[in-house]
Amino acid sequence: MDVACGPRHILLRSSSGRVFSFGSGDSGRLGHGDVLSRLDPTLIQALRSQVVVGVAFGRDHSAVVCASGLAYTFGWGEGGRLGIGHDAGDVLWPTQVVLPNAVRGFHLVAAGREATVLVSRCGRVFVCGLAHVGPTAHALHLAPHHLDGCDDENAGAGGIVSVKAGDAHCVVRMSDGSLYTWGDGASGALGHGDLLTKVHPTKVPGLPSVQKVVCGAWHTACLTTQGHVWVWGDTMGSSTSSPTRIGNKSASIDEDKPVCYRDVACGGDGAMFVQRHDHTVWSWQGDNSGQQRTATRVWPPAVTNDNEHVATTYQAAAATLKCTCRICLNKSFRTLL
Repeated sequence: MDVACGPRHILLRSSSGRVFSFGSGDSGRLGHGDVLSRLDPTLIQALRSQVVVGVAFGRDHSAVVCASGLAYTFGWGEGGRLGIGHDAGDVLWPTQVVLPNAVRGFHLVAAGREATVLVSRCGRVFVCGLAHVGPTAHALHLAPHHLDGCDDENAGAGGIVSVKAGDAHCVVRMSDGSLYTWGDGASGALGHGDLLTKVHPTKVPGLPSVQKVVCGAWHTACLTTQGHVWVWGDTMGSSTSSPTRIGNKSASIDEDKPVCYRDVACGGDGAMFVQRHDHTVWSWQGDNSGQQRTATRVWPPAVTNDNEHVATTYQAAAATLKCTCRICLNKSFRTLL
């Protein structure tokens, strides 16, 4: 199961590869052939014939990749971000992304504010929309455009296993646990110790092996194989351009005890959520004071007598500006507003 939460809409992928959406329907981002909003998860009928293996959201568009190797996008298509071969306004139905010559299919997808990023089955990175996913991007691509610098054969890391995107930056995780980032570096979200924009994927230095990476709008976080969480960019009320391990006095959870984590998610407003090995979920919310906030436990509630409202573990987590979403092992869907 998988979940992708945008600022105003949510995509859910079931274990059988079906996709459901709900939230704001502006620009057709829900994929139901209209611009109506849905309060409840609704099956995207146009994708019923496909087994979807990945879902992603941008600010105003959505993207999915299927077991067949085909990718589909829908929603606001200005600037070529949908990769359907032409500039578009509202695209109400899932529409197939152009398949480049000699590409057998896609298997990974991510979406930024004005771009969609796809990884082919042979390990090549393609971008639709703003070529470099940043304000200095100078090229718009109406169909998938190959981006040099992080192909499997170039990185030498054994293959790309995940791709994520913030508003204007992207990151890929390699099978050896290394990370490569590119895009707008003004917030420090690239993790290279500077605020420079990177046109091509560049390795993030100084990190141990990573098992999961996630992006907020202007920040990035990762979970290492040792169960530690590192973060960089505009987050937790401050900004850093180099990866920083959480657990110092200003951002600790039970700072007198060693803590290992099992999951991490980022929100669009600089928030970050982590799940501890005791299954509790904690969050940091940034503010305008420039000071880091300490963690707050958000799940389960501190006092409760109702077992129905206590989730013991989660299969997926994602966070946005307005809500946190989780899919529980009992297959029920919950949101915290």
